[in-house]
Amino acid sequence: MTPIRSQALDDLDRSFPAEWWPLPGRVRIVGKGLAWTFPTLARQRYTGPGRTLLRDFIALASKPAPLIRDFAAQWGVLYICKHALPSTHNPTPRLPSFDPLKDVPERARRMALFDRRCYLAEIKPWVYWEPLDIWRRYARTAGAVLNLACQLRTRQLGDVDDWRLVLGDASWEPPDEWRRPPEKARALSERRFLLANHVNNEWLRRGQVSPTLEWRKGTPGLIFGSKCLFGALAIKLALAVARTEGFALCASCGTYYIPSRRPAPNRRQYCHECGPVVAKRDAARDYRARKAQARQVWKLRGPTT
Repeated sequence: MTPIRSQALDDLDRSFPAEWWPLPGRVRIVGKGLAWTFPTLARQRYTGPGRTLLRDFIALASKPAPLIRDFAAQWGVLYICKHALPSTHNPTPRLPSFDPLKDVPERARRMALFDRRCYLAEIKPWVYWEPLDIWRRYARTAGAVLNLACQLRTRQLGDVDDWRLVLGDASWEPPDEWRRPPEKARALSERRFLLANHVNNEWLRRGQVSPTLEWRKGTPGLIFGSKCLFGALAIKLALAVARTEGFALCASCGTYYIPSRRPAPNRRQYCHECGPVVAKRDAARDYRARKAQARQVWKLRGPTT
C-alpha cells in the first residue's frame, strides 16, 4: 500500500449516528493472533464509533501485535470466521416462528440453514482466535480505498499497488489502452465504479450495515450500524470516501439526507430539495412568533417609563 495521502487523512474523522456494539472480555496475544472470550452479562461493556476510530484502525497496518491487542480491547474484535472474513458476511437467518413438533419438514429445513452459518474459530472451548494478518490486511485495504478515492476525485487513475489491495489480486495490471488519452475518461468511470462496488460489497454488505429506528430522549431517530466493529468501520470508510459529515434529518419533509458540511446541533437542517426557500419561510414564521410574543408581554406589563 502506498502512504496515506494528506488529502485522504482530512476525510477520516467523520461522525454519524450509529448503534453501539459489545466489547469482548479479556484479549491477549496467542501465537500470531488475538485470543478473546465473551464476557459474562454482569461484566458486559459496550462502545460506539469514536471520531478517530477509522484513523486508528488504518494505522494498525504497520503496528506490532500489542497495539492491535490494545485496539481490540478498546473498540472490539472483527469476529473473523473460518472463511477468514467477518462472520457477519453470512449471518444467522431470521425466520418467523413455527411449531417444531407439528411441522417436521420446516424444522429440517431450518436446521439445514443454521448449519450453513459461520462459526468463530476456537482454540479451546469458548476461547476464540483471530489472525493478526487479517487485521493488518483490512487496515491496508481501508487505507488503499482512501488513497484511490482521493486520486479519483482529482481525475487520476490511482496507484497500481492500491488497486491490487482493493481487488485482492497481487498480479493485477491495468490494461494498456487505459493509459491512452482517448480512453482515460472511460477508464476513470470504470475505476470509480470498481471502488464504489468494493466499498458496497466488501465492507457495507459484509458488515451487515442497515438503518434502525430508535427512540432517544422521547424523539425517534434513525441510526446506522450492525452492532459490531466491522460495520462501524464500513460506515466510517463510506463516509470518508463520500466526504460527508454523516446524516441529517430535514426539518421540513422529515427525510434523512447527506449534508455537505457538519450539521449544527442547535439549528434546523434542510435537505437539498427543501433548501433555502423553506428555511426562509420558517425563519419568517419564527420572527412573527417572536414579535407576537413580545406584544403579549408588552400588553401584560405595560409600557415602561
